[in-house]
This record gives sequence, structure tokens and C-alpha cells, in this order.
Amino acid sequence: MRCLAFFTFRIPVTTCTLCLLCCFACSKTSLYQQKYQSNSTLSIRGRESSSPLNASENIPESRPLISDSENILEGPTRLFGCGGPQLFPHSFGIEIATDVFPRMNPTINPVHSKEEIIENDATIHDLLVYYLYFCKDIVPDDFPGKTLVVSGEAPYRMPAGDRVYYLGPRPDSPNSVRVPFITALLNARTHRLGPQLNEHQKIFNHALKPKNNGDHFLLYAASNCVSYREDALVALSRLGTVHRGGQCGGGLPEGSTQMIKAPHFVDRDSGGNANFEILQFYRFALVMENQQSDGYVTEKILNAFLGGSIPIYFGTTEIFEMFNPNAFIYYDIDNPQPALDRVAYLESNKTAYESMLNDEPILADGHHTIERFFSFGYFGEGTLGRRIRSMMGYESPMYHFGIL
Repeated sequence: MRCLAFFTFRIPVTTCTLCLLCCFACSKTSLYQQKYQSNSTLSIRGRESSSPLNASENIPESRPLISDSENILEGPTRLFGCGGPQLFPHSFGIEIATDVFPRMNPTINPVHSKEEIIENDATIHDLLVYYLYFCKDIVPDDFPGKTLVVSGEAPYRMPAGDRVYYLGPRPDSPNSVRVPFITALLNARTHRLGPQLNEHQKIFNHALKPKNNGDHFLLYAASNCVSYREDALVALSRLGTVHRGGQCGGGLPEGSTQMIKAPHFVDRDSGGNANFEILQFYRFALVMENQQSDGYVTEKILNAFLGGSIPIYFGTTEIFEMFNPNAFIYYDIDNPQPALDRVAYLESNKTAYESMLNDEPILADGHHTIERFFSFGYFGEGTLGRRIRSMMGYESPMYHFGIL
């Protein structure tokens, strides 16, 4: 890319400044193109890896959003958290914030009152991660810097203020970026478990897609007995013996040919993993949301994929933008027969079942899905992280010129 700059003592200072910024942006463009725009290699935490756009091929694990040599990121300097000590150091908001702002000091400063904000000398350059349902004694106006609200559900009350920003199911707006709970969850799991466990790669990389061992027909694990989920369980029990985990069972008699208690199930209250590891024993998992609402996608379908089961899902139809429609079965509660027919067909045709399980990638559109829904900074090229920074007003000249 060629850059031309014209300097004259007669033009206004503001024009000179713009010219200098143009030259800076152009030079950085060349660096960016060389470093990040190649489809053949992408930096992954200090090493190179192939990253084609095909969903069935390898996807980059993760990398720093911007290298230390590219001093272009402006953002908060210190991190504050309001929500009680039980939420720290691990929480979705904290982990997202440290990914989106990699140069921010990651040390968390818990604050529970306006007095503690003053005692910690919080400034306009700091960031508060605000937990809506736990911050009882602080309002965002108490904090001099910017506030980031992170919620898995659309809040019934939203803190007001020009310096308040929201990540969650709400629609995109000048102060909000839609972030489904499932994307924040996968990001948090990778932070907590470590990238070496490859949990994210089991979703991103088709070659690592988990497979169940086929022992049992279907697992239903729920303790919130929503009526349409219970009805779906009863309908599916006519196709095979279903296993119950949790408190809900559709009113089916336990121990009958229709339903038994899941033998491998360990209840969450007992410290076990209720929805993930045991799914390796099931061909299908009934994973229906407790509401159908735009932007609302929880961990249920993710757990099914990670366990190697084929999900039977109900919730927002936005799910088709995240996950390959041919990799799961959408159970329309207003017209359930197509889903029931599909399950019956797969149960009677082993070849068709194995083709769906083995051949269909999980993501709807490979690398592009990662960029749209998962790229806070830890995964992919950081597209989502840049959107969040832009929303919050942390923009360098690079962003204004559309380069990053």
C-alpha cells in the first residue's frame, strides 16, 4: 500500500495533524496486512498455525489481540469489580474485560461501597465490571470511570448513565453489544481450564469433534420443569427409553420401559458435572431453553456438543447463525412432529446417524462464526473485542480509518 503526504506551512494545523494520522494509519495498515490478513498463517500465542475458513479444518486456538510492538490500544488502566468476593477472581465479566483490554492491569480491585471506590483512588481511566444482581450498595454514577455490565439474561433493571455499557442478550445499541451467555461461558471455561485441555477446539475444530459411545438413547437433565420440555420428553419416550437427570421427568413412571434415572448422573449439588461428561454415553440430549428469547442461548447445547451427543434443541432461531443446522435437531414446540420424525429416522438408520455425528461440523460458518460470536481476544482475530472497545469509546486512529 502506497502513502502520500503533503506538507505546507500554509495549511491549518488540523490538516497537518490529519495528514500525519493518515501516514501513521497507512504504515500500520501494511504491518497489519502482513501480520494478520494472511489466510495461511495466524499467530497463536507465540506460534504459527494454519487457519483456513473451512469449518471442517483447523481453527486457531488463541492469540494476543494486539502485540506489544503495536502501541495502538487505548483503554482502561485498572480493573474494579462489584459483586461480592465469591465472584472473584473468576467471573465471565472479568475474563471478558481482560481479553478485550489486554494491556489493562489484570489485578482485580473489589469494591462494595462508594467509600471503597474513593479509598482505591478510582479515576476516569479505570473500568468497573458491574454485576447487576449483586451490587447492592453501588450505582454506576458512583464510579468515575466506565462501567461494563455483563449478564446472561436481559436484566429487568439496567443501570443508567452515559458511561454504562452492557454485554448480554439485549440487542445491539450505542451502549450495548449482544453477547449470548454461551459465548461468555466458553471463553470463561478456556480461561479456567487452560487452553491445553482443548475444550474450545472441540467446538471450533471439526477433527476434534467429540463422539458418544452410543450406549443409551437420550438424556434429559433439568430441575426447572418447564411444561413444553416435559411434553417433549414424553413424546420422545415413545421412541426409546429416556434417562432422567435432575428433578424433572415429565411425569413418566421411573423404572419403566419409558424412563429410568440416569446411572451416570451426579447432581450439581454433589459437586459433579451434571450435563457434560456423562453425555458421552447418550446418542441424543434434550437441551431446551427455558424461554425463547432473542440473544438468549445458554450452556445447554454447548454441553451436548462437548459430550458428543446430538442435541435436540429449542430456543431462539438465532441458534442457526451460531451452529450448523445439520449438526443438531431443532424441536419446534408448535410443530414437533418433524423433529420426532427425524429422531425416529436416525434411530432406525445407523448409517445416517453416524454421518450426522461424524461428518457435520459444529459451527455454522467456521472461522466467521468464531469472529462474530467468540472473538473477545482470546480466540480468533478479536473482531468481537474490537466491537466492544469501539462501543465503549476506546478507539485509536487505526479504528477511525477502518483498519482494525
